[in-house]
Amino acid sequence: MNRKELPIAEIVSLYLQGISIMQLAEKYNVWTGTLKNRLVEAGVILRSHKESLQQLSARKLMSDSAIGRASWNKGLTKYTHKSIASAANKLRVSNIGHFVSDETKEKHRIAAIKRGRRFPYYANCVECGRNKKENRCKLCRKCTSKRALRFCSILRKTKPEIKVEKLLGYLFGQYSPYEYTGSRSFWIDFLNDKRKNPDFTSFELNKVIEVFGRYWHKDEDPNDLIKQYKDVGWDCLVLWEDEVNADSIYNFTFPWEYLAEIEKFRKEEFYGEEVA
Repeated sequence: MNRKELPIAEIVSLYLQGISIMQLAEKYNVWTGTLKNRLVEAGVILRSHKESLQQLSARKLMSDSAIGRASWNKGLTKYTHKSIASAANKLRVSNIGHFVSDETKEKHRIAAIKRGRRFPYYANCVECGRNKKENRCKLCRKCTSKRALRFCSILRKTKPEIKVEKLLGYLFGQYSPYEYTGSRSFWIDFLNDKRKNPDFTSFELNKVIEVFGRYWHKDEDPNDLIKQYKDVGWDCLVLWEDEVNADSIYNFTFPWEYLAEIEKFRKEEFYGEEVA
């Protein structure tokens, strides 16, 4: 049941009558934590564990002498008590060679959630399926390292981006107005509620350069991206990977003219005069 659909008045009434949170959770098919939060929001003071036992005693479900009494096996383990060791050995032997289906594993996971363990432990890697140390991490150590490397590769420059950076250094020298922002250090918000991380940005000229790969951007129209940048006040130049991978920078036809035009605007801004 959705949290907003819970009949909070009815739940508060049942809770004040002595119905436990666990029983209410089973009745309304929600988590115990959700019920606790809703009861607190409604101004109800939750009962302590001892008060809950006293409620059970008042309803003749538990004797008064049992309240506050520790269980007989509290603190005992299979290494310190003979009866517990015998029971543990029977459970271990009965499960040897027993196949547990995926459906049964899913039932165990749901049962663990209903018992209050919000985050069940994972014994198998969700990516490669291998056995791993049982903990809350979904990935094994090897897959965790691979994922970290994939994330770091996003922040590194690609080979075409390195070539474009060298080209900009050749055109503008040491004081290039363009800086590399493809490491997600700068984002531009579009009018369609989307955002883009440009590869190279000139903040003083309001111009960006995007380097497109033929594989990753094969279904994209660069004119659409240029228009989106234009709508928010930025000029955009799109360079394709095969253009960047040409043998010589002199093979840049349109890009060369475009960058040379940017250099002209830059000189006009710095020197205050028109450059031929």
